[in-house]
Formats: sequence, C-alpha cells, structure tokens
Amino acid sequence: MRNFQPKNHRDHQSTSWTHIEYHTDAGLGIYARQSTLAQVKNYRQSTEMQTDDLVDLAKHFGWNEDHIILFTQDLAKSGKLRIDQRSGLRSLIERIEQGEIKTVLVFLEDRLFRDETGIQYNIFIDVCKRHGVLVITPHMTYDFTNPFHVKQFRWRCEEAADYLRDYVINRLHGAKNRVSESGKFAGRSIPVGFIVDNEPSLIVDGKVAPNPTYRKFIPYEPHAKIVRWLFKRYWEIGGKIRPLCRELQQLPFVFPDFEPDVDMSKYIALYHLKQVPGGYHVSRPGLMGILTNVAYIGYWIHLGAIVSKNNHQALVEEDVFWYAFKHLSPYTITGERNDKKNGSIRYSRKDPIPALLKNVIGSREGGRVYVSTSGLTHKPIYIIEEREQRLVLKYHAATPCGEIDDLVSTRLVERMKQTRQFEHYQDYALELQKERDLVGETIKKQVVEIDKQMDGLLATLSLPNNALPMKLREKLVTKYALLEKQKEELEVKQTTIQTDQNLLTLMEYYSLVDRIGQQWEHIPFTDKQALADALIKGVYLDEMTAHWLRLEVEWMDPQWQTERVYVFRSGGAHKTWTDEENAIITDLFLTTPREDILAKLPRRSWAAILVQARKLQAHRKRNLISLCDIPETLSMDDVAFMKGVDIPLGETSCHKWETLHLPRPLV
Repeated sequence: MRNFQPKNHRDHQSTSWTHIEYHTDAGLGIYARQSTLAQVKNYRQSTEMQTDDLVDLAKHFGWNEDHIILFTQDLAKSGKLRIDQRSGLRSLIERIEQGEIKTVLVFLEDRLFRDETGIQYNIFIDVCKRHGVLVITPHMTYDFTNPFHVKQFRWRCEEAADYLRDYVINRLHGAKNRVSESGKFAGRSIPVGFIVDNEPSLIVDGKVAPNPTYRKFIPYEPHAKIVRWLFKRYWEIGGKIRPLCRELQQLPFVFPDFEPDVDMSKYIALYHLKQVPGGYHVSRPGLMGILTNVAYIGYWIHLGAIVSKNNHQALVEEDVFWYAFKHLSPYTITGERNDKKNGSIRYSRKDPIPALLKNVIGSREGGRVYVSTSGLTHKPIYIIEEREQRLVLKYHAATPCGEIDDLVSTRLVERMKQTRQFEHYQDYALELQKERDLVGETIKKQVVEIDKQMDGLLATLSLPNNALPMKLREKLVTKYALLEKQKEELEVKQTTIQTDQNLLTLMEYYSLVDRIGQQWEHIPFTDKQALADALIKGVYLDEMTAHWLRLEVEWMDPQWQTERVYVFRSGGAHKTWTDEENAIITDLFLTTPREDILAKLPRRSWAAILVQARKLQAHRKRNLISLCDIPETLSMDDVAFMKGVDIPLGETSCHKWETLHLPRPLV
C-alpha cells in the first residue's frame, strides 16, 4: 500500500481557515470513486489512496475507527453522473441530512464531482452548509459558511470538469483521433487474426529505416488462417450461418491459445470471444462480426468513415469477403439498407404476453428465462435458454406459463393466509418509500438549481450579439442545451417514481389478505402481477432432466425464506433427435432388451423411443420379454434424478414445497 504523507495537523489549518475545529466526536464520511470497473481492478493503488490511506489520515486528525464511515459504492462510476445516479454519494448526503456525519474526507474534489453544469456540486455545497459539515481534502479544509471556501470548492470542481473536457476528451482523444485518422492503431479493439506492429524501425541493408507498418495491423498467422477458413467455409455452405454455427459448436475451440511470446491482453478482441481450455470460442454475434469486418480486406475506418482501402495487409480475398458481407450485413458499405441481406420476417406483438412472473423469473444455472408463445396456439410459455451454447441458439426447456404461475400463486396465497403479523411488512414498505422519497427530493433540488441556471443563461444570451464574444456565446448555448437535456432526464425519472404504484398499494394488498382466499381468481391480472413483484424477490426455473424442472422461489419476506419444488412436464420435453440417436434405434430396436436401449439413450423415455422408431420404420420382434421396471414415460436420467431427491417412481405430480435454508445477502 502506498504511504500517504499527510500534512502536520497544525500545518493543515495554518492558513485562512486556522479557526476551523474538527468534529472528531461525530461521524466522518470517506468518499471514494473511480470511473470504471477496469480502473478499480487495474489501479488498486488509487483505491487504497482513497480508502486505506484516508482512514489513516482521519485517525491522525483525531477520529477513532468507530466514527469513520466508508462510502465505496461508487468505485466504478463516473464523476459526471448525477447525485441520484450514484448510490454512494446519495447515501453520504442522506447521512449528512440525518446529522450522522459532520465531516467529509475525500482524496480530491474531482472524486466528488466532474459536473460541467455545476448543478450537483452546488446542491452538495448547500447540504453541507445547512448542516455545518466540513469537507477535508489533503490540501484544504472547506467550511462552506465561508464564501471564499465556497468559491474555492466551485473553482476546483469546475477545473475537474474542464480537465475532463479540455484535456482528456479534446487533447488526449484528439491526439488519438489524429493517430487513428492516419491509419494507425490508437487503442481500440483489434479484430481477431491481427496483432499490432509495435516496432518503429527496421534494419534494411544494415541501416535503420522507418517501419512502414509501425502501429498498423499485421496478420497473426495462427488466428489469421482460421479467419480465412471461416470465410471460405461460409462460401462453401452457400451463405448459411446456422450450419456453420453448428459445425463450430462441435469444436473444443475455434481460435487456439496465443503463443507464449505474445501478450494476448493487448491483442485479442475479447468481445464475443470466450476463453476455453486450449483457446477461444466465438459467439454467433462474434462470428457475424468477423464475417462483416472490412478490416479483413485492408480497409481502415475512422469515426464511421473509410479513410483508406489499402491501409494494412488483407487477410481474405475481396470476392469471398463481399459474398459474406452482402449476406450478413444489414447495411451496405455506404450506410444504406442492404436489401440483399438474408433475413426473416419478424412479427411484433401488440399486447404483452400474460405471464405472472415475467418480471421476477430467472435461472440459478446462469441461463436466461424469458416469456414467449408456442407455435400456432400462441399459448404463453417460459423458455429456459441453453446456457452453454454460444453459437447455436437453442433452449433447454419450455413449459406453459400457466402451470408455473399457478404453482407460485397458490403458494403465495397459502403463505399470506399463514401470516398474521404484518408489522415487518410495514417497516419494509416504509423503508422502500423512504428511499424513493430521498431520490425524489434529490431530483427536485437538481431541477430547481437547473431552472435557476437556465434563467441566468437566458438573461445573458438575450444581450445584444456585440455584447458577448462569439466563443463565449457558443459556450453558453452548449451549456444551456446540456442543462435542458439533464432537466428532461430528471423529469422522466421523477415521473417514473411518481407512477410506481407497487409501494403505494403494498399495504392495501396486505389489508386484503384475509379476503384473498377464494377471491384470487377475481383479482385483476395487473394487480396479481404487482403483488407478485412486491412479495417475490426472485423465481428460478431450471431443467434437471428432460422431464423434471426445479422451481425455486425466494420470497421478499425473510421469514418465508426460499422454497423449492420439482415440476414434472409430460409434454414439451422432446429434443431434436441426433443422427447418433437414430442410428442406435435402427441398430438395436429389433431385438435388444428395452433396458439396454434406454441405457444407450438416457435422456429418452420408452414412449418417445417407440414414436421415433415408427418414424424411422424400425420394427421390433414380437413377444420380447422385458424385466425393465421403468415407466414408459420416464427416461434413465429421470429415474436417477428422482432417486436422488426421494421422489417415488410412480409420482409425477410432486408439488411438495421444501424450505431451503440459504444465507440471505445483507441489504
């Protein structure tokens, strides 16, 4: 950890703020922020300087550890975000308004704000001033009852915003743009198959000469040959992406690991690539991105425009590339609609699908659960998406929404009937309401401050043209537009908060508990859904076998805990039969004992095998004696699973809920 060198306590107060007294017997809040998660991971020293070192500094100034509160929720958030968009800063201000914190310690003013409009830091100044809160940085202590300190703090915050705009965005990004515009690499994603040539010079005829490919893409042959093969294979199969995806899905990896002397962190385009043993696999969007990337024919694009058509060595031939591009890209190279692109008609649905749990349902196994409709019947179904498939978009299982919704809603009503004490619900509802009110108040303050600044800007802009320099007028117009946009965003958020009825009606639902019983079916669907959203933290649906699903409900009420039930589905368990499975039926169906065929096809039930055998016109010898006691509707996988969770073989309507004693995360 870097040793932070604080000034002597006496030296720290030896200027115009000599008479400031620290409230060491009251709470001190340490606020830390870094702009991105990458910075938090890669620049650990900065995090330590803003947390551990400042804790040491606070102790040096006289605070004991019990009075020091760290606010680190914003360690991956931009300083340009508003107060209501930063939970750490919002929590700090809430503690100030509650009187818990009398001093704020921060490494630099720009950790608090990089606000171009001035709205956010003016609100912060006002809160601190009203509650007598000091703000300490290593170079100054601010007491906002002192106008000079207010002016200094504002100047520092303006300087932080100007630095971000003028130096980082304009100068650094401008320099990067100039490098990129010349066709050289300036720090963006590198298409797989290329690396960057970082050698500025070459030895030619014994003399040092400039390297013509310096900071340009050059082929990385172990990956470049795979890229060429992808284009060629796409051509060979007639421009069909699905067969290529299925082919790639069977491979352990698409691109091999980098050679030991290559720093892969600098060269690989990680987007849509997944590291697996031996190399990298590509997702379907990643594959389509490769097959439509003009960098592979030597083009260089800067800010959406082609600046060179012969910038670096091409990896694929142009006719092969344009064949793939025209089949897959929704736009032409000039930005117009590509009418030749392969595609299918998509139909939009006017009415939302009636699925009670669609806002809270998910998967424990890392997949995605979403709502759709089945075939021509348009019956609502929950689909559990294949979690491991990256190229071939398939799903594990589909089950009617009605069955799952009925199970959970029935259990919800049972739970509500069993519960007679609702005091903790009242506390919970009030806590959520309090949080919402705090955000609303913060937004109101920001809107008031914006209105004041907009009025001032309008008054200035209404002066005659010759009264203001052109550059200043342009700057003021830009700031006014920024304020206008920010106000619009705040008003939208305020409207969202005001129209969120779940919390407002929460206690009304509780008052109806004793009357819900037989009246559940008569409650409007939207009210049922609002009730489910309010009382359920999460519903998790996962496929255990071809016929068994696991359903878990994590209730919002900690006393209800998390409950689990297993659901048998007789229909919808069929998967596409593979060539290998069909070959097993063709070879074994005539005389092989039933239990042996089931062992070869562990995911298939005997009933499903009989249906598939008829389709394949496979015949079975009559009067074969079978000693198999597995029901025809179950597979070997089903039986193994049922034994593992103590479900009798004859029971396929097992709706017995069991409580899981899972540790609940701290709120």
